[in-house]
Amino acid sequence: MGKGPVGFVNPVLYKHPEVFGDVLEGCSAGCGEEKGFRTVEGWDAAMGLGGLDWGRLMEVYEGLP
Repeated sequence: MGKGPVGFVNPVLYKHPEVFGDVLEGCSAGCGEEKGFRTVEGWDAAMGLGGLDWGRLMEVYEGLP
């Protein structure tokens, strides 16, 4: 492929939110509460950036220098 090392992945992940499917329903326990972290649109403490689409992520990385 002739690509350089991937390096720190967070900047690429946050720059390409299209590689994630946002989770809009549900919650996770936390801070001593049964429903401590609820999902919301965008980033949330329950699901972070969302569910990763590995195929889209691969396309993003293949397009990088």
